[in-house]
Amino acid sequence: MEREPPLTMRALMLARIVPFVVAVCTVSAQTAPVALVRHAPVINGDIEGSIQQMLPESVTLNGAAIVAGDLFMPGSPSVRLNGKPAFGGTLPGTGATSPTNFTVTLNGGSRLGHLRTRTDAVELPTVGPPSSPSGSRNVSINRSSQSAGDFSTLRNLTLNGNTGQYSIPAGTYGDFTANGNGGFTLGVAGATQPAVYAFQHLTLNGNAQLEVIGPVVITMANGLSLNGRMGADSHPEWLLLRLATGGLTLNGNVTVAGYVAAPAGTVTINGNSRLTGGVISDRLVLNGASTLQLIDLPPAISLTTPADGQIFSAPAAAISLQAAAADADGLIAKVEFFANGNKIG
Repeated sequence: MEREPPLTMRALMLARIVPFVVAVCTVSAQTAPVALVRHAPVINGDIEGSIQQMLPESVTLNGAAIVAGDLFMPGSPSVRLNGKPAFGGTLPGTGATSPTNFTVTLNGGSRLGHLRTRTDAVELPTVGPPSSPSGSRNVSINRSSQSAGDFSTLRNLTLNGNTGQYSIPAGTYGDFTANGNGGFTLGVAGATQPAVYAFQHLTLNGNAQLEVIGPVVITMANGLSLNGRMGADSHPEWLLLRLATGGLTLNGNVTVAGYVAAPAGTVTINGNSRLTGGVISDRLVLNGASTLQLIDLPPAISLTTPADGQIFSAPAAAISLQAAAADADGLIAKVEFFANGNKIG
């Protein structure tokens, strides 16, 4: 399904199909960064980007609400303008005209780039629960010089007081808690492949923070409530946070840099907090002077068949082409194959 407006991202695949022929895959995705949500969002803050709502539910933008981009919705909702909101108008798409029995209300002081109606809903990706940890040890750290021992046998870890940042290797864990001025450091500096983590629960209290120094993928069995910073401010693409159940809550004055997938939960950004990256969630709530800054993460694509460098002598028999494509902050619309500028499949 191709959403409005389409964008083509190209990536050269260095696999020779026949001598002097190179295969090219193209991936269609969204032009502007878009948050994908199933239900009508509650917006009392600032969205720097666009949002696509899957279900035909009424939505209201109150005085402090700003959607700098567009609001994509299914069907043909009616529009109600109260006062003098900043509104760029309605742009119909090519999807179904029904349903029509819901409303988009813009109150004075709110701002919306455009309302894009008749946008077909897409199915949000699922996040399966992580494996249970195999470790059995419970460890509490009270000073920075104290060791947690063998992480392969570690299940639960608690940082107390002023332990500082504690480096955690990739693995599957139980409950991790950081208190005071402690925190966890994930990832490998300079790595190109993500370090993969799984947690049952993750708790950051006080000024505790979770920093990443390289690309990481974190899968949570349960929801997450943050009182401290998470991610690397200058590299939101390093963090992919996946929640199997529950959602993500940013309490007051919290910053998160990363891409959040909570298809079964709610992403809540409270007063003076900021999430920079991307969101896929069942529901989205922005309260107070909160900000969701969306940054488009280009799709990743690789040609899996034939193998890199494989050569077929002309005249070659039928050759199977297969590609793997993924988009951490969106959905893949389609993949196309080209040879010498001509689409072949």
